[in-house]
Amino acid sequence: MECKYCGGICVKDGTQSNGRQRYECKSCHRKQQALYSYNAYQKGINDEIVTLTKEGVGIRSTARILDISPTTLLSRIVQIAHTISRPPVINQRTYDMDEIKALYKESPNTSE
Repeated sequence: MECKYCGGICVKDGTQSNGRQRYECKSCHRKQQALYSYNAYQKGINDEIVTLTKEGVGIRSTARILDISPTTLLSRIVQIAHTISRPPVINQRTYDMDEIKALYKESPNTSE
């Protein structure tokens, strides 16, 4: 089995409390299972969370759609948010902005 963290080789290392085979990576020494029964551990779940969040689906609805706990979903959203980095902004450079709305009020002291 290949390690999902570092790509190394995993060997058998006992069983989990649920009876499933546990594996340990020879290089990073992290333990994992070959198959997880809980949907929160499926590959690509974070991408689905991002997609549903972008679509404006609520927390409870997203948890129901993905069949995971709302608490787990919230912790995953926070985890994903911490991985987002700010884009670099360079001084003295022009940036184009789309769909910016600004309120402009004329002052009463302006003469026309």
